Amino acid sequence: MGPFSSKEASIVLIASDVKEQEIEDRWNFFLRTEKLNYQEITSFRLEHISGKCNQRETGNVLLIGNAGGLMESLLGFGLYNSVVSGVLAAQSTISGSSYIQKVAYMDQKIHRSYIIRQALNKITNKGYDMALSTLKIKPLSNFIYNTDIDVVSHLASILKPIVRKA
Repeated sequence: MGPFSSKEASIVLIASDVKEQEIEDRWNFFLRTEKLNYQEITSFRLEHISGKCNQRETGNVLLIGNAGGLMESLLGFGLYNSVVSGVLAAQSTISGSSYIQKVAYMDQKIHRSYIIRQALNKITNKGYDMALSTLKIKPLSNFIYNTDIDVVSHLASILKPIVRKA
C-alpha cells in the first residue's frame, strides 16, 4: 500500500503464477484478510512478464534494470538493480570494459533470490508468520542485520535441494 494522503492510497496486489480467473478471488481474499473497507476510485490489471535476458549488450545499446532481466525475484523489486546496472553500464561505456562481465555477479544474486522465492511460493501464511517471527529472536536478528555474511546466499544454498525436489 502506498499512501497518497491520510484518506487515499494505492493498493497493489502482485500475484505470481496464477491464472487470470484466480486474480479476483485472490484480491477479495486479500481484502477480507486485511479487513479493508475502501472505495475503489480506479483499478486496472497489468500483466507483468519478466525473465532472464540473454543478450544485454548489442552494438552500442546496453539493457539495464528490468529491460536487462535484472529484476530481483525475492520481493519483485527492480529499482536497486536498475540503478546499479545503470552505473555499471556508464562505467563500462566510459572505460571500454565489458558490461556483461560487470553485471555477471547480479545474475548470481538474482538466481539465489529466485530459489528463495520458489520456496516462499510453497508456504502458507502461517509459514510466513513463523519465518518472520524468527526475526524477533535477538541473536538471529543480530546475525542477519549486523554482520557482513550474505544471508540470502546461504539461505539459497540450503533451500536449493529442497526446491528441486518439489
